[in-house]
Amino acid sequence: MLQLKPRECQRIIHGVKSRLGPEYTITHLAQAATLLALLKINPVPKEALSERPVIMPLPVNGRRYLREDFAHCQYGSCQACAVVEFDNLEQFAVDFEDKVAVADALIRAMEVTKKSYDYWLSKPFLLPLGLAKDNFLSALLES
Repeated sequence: MLQLKPRECQRIIHGVKSRLGPEYTITHLAQAATLLALLKINPVPKEALSERPVIMPLPVNGRRYLREDFAHCQYGSCQACAVVEFDNLEQFAVDFEDKVAVADALIRAMEVTKKSYDYWLSKPFLLPLGLAKDNFLSALLES
């Protein structure tokens, strides 16, 4: 397990924001790195790179997306779901020994991730749907 010190995390966050802009986060980097790690550990055959997407449904902390009139309430679980789909895997299947190629692939993957997050988190139904699902599951598990 990789453990980063707060100072190291701050340097990574600063690097992401200075390279791509203030609207990018360490979460975008983590998602992009997950894609590259998956492709490195379980490579897709070259002939299938253009045919097979990687689709990642993932929970996102939804608290910062709450409307102002709901922000004062305390929710035990407040997750929304963003689905990130990486098409055209050729652009991410790089030589992992080439640091420049890996950095470029990370940037491309971060751009896809941010675009997906922005799309899904702009949907007004997403957070209430996530809360309803979590409440349903809690009630089901409690019964």
